[in-house]
Amino acid sequence: MDETPANPVDPEIEAAVLRFMKANPLQTRYYWHMMKQNPERALQEIMCRRMGRMEELEQLADILKPLIKQWAAQTPGLHECIEATVKKKILFPSVAYIEEALRMKERMDMGSHSEAPANASV
Repeated sequence: MDETPANPVDPEIEAAVLRFMKANPLQTRYYWHMMKQNPERALQEIMCRRMGRMEELEQLADILKPLIKQWAAQTPGLHECIEATVKKKILFPSVAYIEEALRMKERMDMGSHSEAPANASV
């Protein structure tokens, strides 16, 4: 497993987390205890919660994906380009599709035609 140091936390996010921890001392103590006594279980619980959130996000993405596909269809070749990029994604493919569509839209809006499909009109 990669042990690279995490990126610095945004100060506003860190402050919000600290406020949440202060407002929820029982939950905070529970996680501190679990991390000290059983770090493997703590990691599994954290990842399980993240997985649950990702599954909820995938359900929402499944609802939004047809709308994103309609938008992509307005630019010839964009849907195919997105599909080619996300075809290797096994988990959460709808989320991956929407994320890639947003990345491509941002590139197109910034005028980076080299990143957009060759026949895309901006």
